[in-house]
Amino acid sequence: MEISLTLTDDERHACRRAAVLLRALGSGLREIGTCAEGDACAGYAATLDGIVSSGECCAVNSDGKVDVEQAAFVLEGIRDGLDNADLDEGSDFVQRDIERLNDLVLRYNGLAAERLHSK
Repeated sequence: MEISLTLTDDERHACRRAAVLLRALGSGLREIGTCAEGDACAGYAATLDGIVSSGECCAVNSDGKVDVEQAAFVLEGIRDGLDNADLDEGSDFVQRDIERLNDLVLRYNGLAAERLHSK
């Protein structure tokens, strides 16, 4: 199901920053021989790039929503690693981006539920 979402500036910036991290992680994973995981991270980054490039309003389908959700899960691991290493500023930045990605997922789910109930 494709749903149009209006993005805040914070959400667009969070998507851009998350895509940067996921591209770097994907590249690193491919370099160490875990190509499937590297490709998955690169795919999440590509979805986020598409959301950013769409501007203030973007159309997201269910696959795109899952990619955003998976990206947030991967970022949670990065956040936890930074936090455990006492790299608090980086951890805080990643946490804010996770929250914005989760906002997109929640909004998508809410609108999808409304659309299903209105039929």
